[in-house]
Amino acid sequence: MDLVLQLGTQSHAHRVCQYFQNRHSYSEQLFPAGYAEQVIEVGPHTTTDGPCLALFQNVKISPQAFNTWLNDSIIGRSVMRVFWLQQWLQPASSRWGLTCTI
Repeated sequence: MDLVLQLGTQSHAHRVCQYFQNRHSYSEQLFPAGYAEQVIEVGPHTTTDGPCLALFQNVKISPQAFNTWLNDSIIGRSVMRVFWLQQWLQPASSRWGLTCTI
């Protein structure tokens, strides 16, 4: 499954993506082992402007384990919404298509 996190600000989304991409550099584990394969900042964005979305692809933990991690993690403080997506979904070609999919 894929997972989309809507964060409070685009700066938070950018930092969460950076933390995940550099997760092996930190002595403290921010993400559970085997959490996901990769992360992408969704939509047109800069480090400060954008839709505040982070797409984690091929999430390997269960929703229950994710909820436990989210409640215990410092990252959970800036998460506004969580969307679980099936991997068979195709990218939307329009905003209307994205709205219908979600």
